[in-house]
Amino acid sequence: MSSLWIITGTSSGLGKALAIQAASDDDALVYGIARREGPVLPRYVHIHSDLSVAHNLLHLSLPEAGDAARIILVNNAATLGQVAPIGELDEAGIIGSYILNVVAPHVLANKLLRTYRSSEAKKIIINISSGAATTPYDGWSIYSSSKAALNMQTLIGAEEAGIREDAVRFFAVAPGVLDTEMQATVRRSAREQFSRISKFTALFEEGKLADPAKAAAKIIEIAAHPDDYSDTICRLSL
Repeated sequence: MSSLWIITGTSSGLGKALAIQAASDDDALVYGIARREGPVLPRYVHIHSDLSVAHNLLHLSLPEAGDAARIILVNNAATLGQVAPIGELDEAGIIGSYILNVVAPHVLANKLLRTYRSSEAKKIIINISSGAATTPYDGWSIYSSSKAALNMQTLIGAEEAGIREDAVRFFAVAPGVLDTEMQATVRRSAREQFSRISKFTALFEEGKLADPAKAAAKIIEIAAHPDDYSDTICRLSL
């Protein structure tokens, strides 16, 4: 086994596309973490877990590394959360969304570096970010704020790795606007809760949403050749 992949949110969208493509490598083993079923593949192992529940994160164990030359964690699972202005949000929903979007990637990165500390494998942590991390869309305080926090987690991880000269690379990758369930959720938003809904509806109607498989291929390329990419935070061009 040359590559051990751990990917969250593999039941649909980008996570599923990543799992399928990563598992197509005969020398790879892919572990997917999601609360729903993932793809059925020979080199794919599914771990059922709802990462928006803190208890599940605390008790989650990572697989044995074996003789893997590369260990790749892709923190992909995320929720748009409730689309509404601050002051009209469900507070339990805020907490659950932040656990999934911010706490889970932080915990998993921490677990990965601690669990495989003695392994000589190259460690690559890829956090799936968004252009929303730097764009203040009304109604998106949960999603935009959590992705901004994820970017800072990534930058600090990269800074620490550089200081310690660890064999680990951190990336925050914004894949662009993909044709996923999340985008369908965006289009169902009420205009009074999200004034810029027409932008996303137009992207769908004009066929401008990107294929998750294309984004997955780019992310796999980053994982395969991390030293070719100098930017810790990057946006894909599909």
